[in-house]
This record gives sequence, C-alpha cells and structure tokens, in this order.
Amino acid sequence: MTLASGRGRNGLSGALITADERASRLFQIYEAGVRITGLRFRGHHVGYYDPAGNAWDNDSLALRAYADCEIDNCELYGWTHAAIGIGRHGSDPLDSAAHVHHCSIHDNMMEGWVTASSSIGATR
Repeated sequence: MTLASGRGRNGLSGALITADERASRLFQIYEAGVRITGLRFRGHHVGYYDPAGNAWDNDSLALRAYADCEIDNCELYGWTHAAIGIGRHGSDPLDSAAHVHHCSIHDNMMEGWVTASSSIGATR
C-alpha cells in the first residue's frame, strides 16, 4: 500500500495531515511493503512543549512502524515525543526494518528529547 502526495514537486508543499489533539499514534504500520511519501504530518504541539508530570502520558507520534516499510520525502513536526517510532514499544514483540529517508523532521519538542525518531528493537 502506498500513501502519497506531491511534496516537493513543482514547489508543492504536499498534503497536510494534522492532529489537533493528542494522538498517541496517528498511523500504525503492521504490514510489510507500506510506503508513505510526500506528506506533511503536523502534531498538536508546534513550538515548545513542557510535559508537566509523567511525560509518557503525554507522548504522541505521527507514525509507529512495526513492519518493514519506507517513509520518505515527508515533513513531520509538532509531535511531543518523536515523529516516528520504529520497532517494538514496551512489551510489544514486533520488530521493524523501516527505512526512513529524505524527510524533514523538526520541532518535536518533548522536554529532554532531541530525537527525530525512536528506535526500540529495530532490526536494522
């Protein structure tokens, strides 16, 4: 399956997918062969974010990749954890060989985190 837009073609910005409220995972990828390309994902917190309290109760991701997939030419910003989570989370038994490249990943501002993507148990 491919989810695509025209980000970067002839000066286009690409389709914008937004989360106006906290979304722990906007999209989750469980099947191999998925490609997400040329899209923009804006989270619910653009700018500084102070989690105040248990940060894990407030985390949000645009994408969580549990399977082999490709995420390219996307812009991801405004997420309170990492824009993309790769591989298992907590006690999840799933690994991932996600390939993330040529993306603009910025302004994901959880206090104490300076990551664009979170890789836990990834196989490559």
